Amino acid sequence: MCEFYDSLETRSVEQREQELFQSIREHVAHAKENTVTYRQLLKDVEVEDLVDANSFSKLPITRKSELVEKQRITPPFGGMEAMQGAPLTHIFASPGPIYEPSILVQILQISQERFMRQASGRETFCITVFLIILALRAPWLKAEHTP
Repeated sequence: MCEFYDSLETRSVEQREQELFQSIREHVAHAKENTVTYRQLLKDVEVEDLVDANSFSKLPITRKSELVEKQRITPPFGGMEAMQGAPLTHIFASPGPIYEPSILVQILQISQERFMRQASGRETFCITVFLIILALRAPWLKAEHTP
């Protein structure tokens, strides 16, 4: 059995930091270009200037109380959604209430990756509840939805 799930776990600190900062810049640029709220919040932010932890620390923060208010005024996601054309499969609601869009493929991919990371050790003992949870949540696994 492999000691690591993938090459991401064996990157150098410098490579991990560089790739993380690049990913964050891409997310900030996407949010700025594709959402009403972040276009306004990030209007004074130059994405190219986000180069280290200090520059990222200057990004505006949206507090939970502000998010609840934004979502109340502009339902359901407060103008923060950038999912044009994405197959939205779930809207999660949490206390607040706060509404969060989701795509089932993302949920399954993240869950599989977390499971594999946990189960990759030689001395790991796992009780698999993922399939039970999936079966309860995924309608296509239920008998009435099978072809």
